[in-house]
Amino acid sequence: MKYGDFLTTIRKNRIYIFTADELSRYFPDSAMKTIQNQIQVWVERGLLFRLKRGVYKIQFPEGGPDLPDLYIANRLYEPSYVSLETALSFYSLIPEVAAEVTSVTTRQTKLFRNEFGSFKYSSCKNEAYCGYKIMLYENFKIYVAEKEKALVDFVYFKHRYGEKIDVDAERFDKEKLNECSWNKVFHYAAIYNKKTLSVLKRIREGLR
Repeated sequence: MKYGDFLTTIRKNRIYIFTADELSRYFPDSAMKTIQNQIQVWVERGLLFRLKRGVYKIQFPEGGPDLPDLYIANRLYEPSYVSLETALSFYSLIPEVAAEVTSVTTRQTKLFRNEFGSFKYSSCKNEAYCGYKIMLYENFKIYVAEKEKALVDFVYFKHRYGEKIDVDAERFDKEKLNECSWNKVFHYAAIYNKKTLSVLKRIREGLR
């Protein structure tokens, strides 16, 4: 696997973040051990950047596309979708936040930090891993929660960690909250538990 061929394949398929397993699908004639060794050499030469163990980002020699942090979040820890504070801010339900990109996953709760920022992943049960969509963001496909699911995720995890919800303190935009589909909100809340549903019903009543 020559670097020139690798670079051409990366550009053609837009696989700017990848694992060795993913790369092997594009280079079936190369043994996995060879691919892993080559990746290590390119990391040492500064041609690749290790985002975390086993996940790499291409460093284009002449510069390349700036990867949005939401796209990096999706690829860094899979499966996951952007939600909670980041998604609420994305939909302007709360003011802009930039401390970390928040996501939901079915895997173990994790926090990763690298030169691109902080990426926090909260673990949910399989049944609650829903309510997200694929959309184009800065010319990259990303997985992001619907605004209703982002709200439900936020409330669920707040209570899971023993924190109370205060719509005013969180600086929610009440007009935009009223624009949510509350039938959707209650549907997603019921998937988590009765407590989450009860809290969201109280929030809805407070908006009337």
